[in-house]
Amino acid sequence: MDRLKAFVPNAEVTPVDSIPEFLEAPSGRFDAMLTGLDRAAAYSLMWPQLSAVAPTPNLGGVPIAIIVPKGEEALLELVNAVVDVDLANGLFKEKLDYWVRGHGAQVKRAPRWSLGRQRLRVVEGLTGDDRVTRPISACS
Repeated sequence: MDRLKAFVPNAEVTPVDSIPEFLEAPSGRFDAMLTGLDRAAAYSLMWPQLSAVAPTPNLGGVPIAIIVPKGEEALLELVNAVVDVDLANGLFKEKLDYWVRGHGAQVKRAPRWSLGRQRLRVVEGLTGDDRVTRPISACS
């Protein structure tokens, strides 16, 4: 809370118990909410009127923990090695961007089959006399 107050010294900082409390508050009660970017991005998908914004300068990262049973040194070393490699090659960022932030979630597909496009050779985007077609023949 102190870091936030230092970041926005002229703002009135009001703690809330949950994100739904913020979302259900009367209009004008709150101007913004500080939470993890990943959580904000997920909520912005459910409430499109909201936007997730990464503040600048960065206020710090969100720690992630992987729990390993006590005494499992070999497993701990393996997990640490995987984390080091994945941090170095950007896999964590790539997965975070895809699964949490929704980047790349839209599948790019070819246009659906169309009689006009595939058989009549109508050029898309043109209308009226601007259309380019080929003659229709029985052997097409």
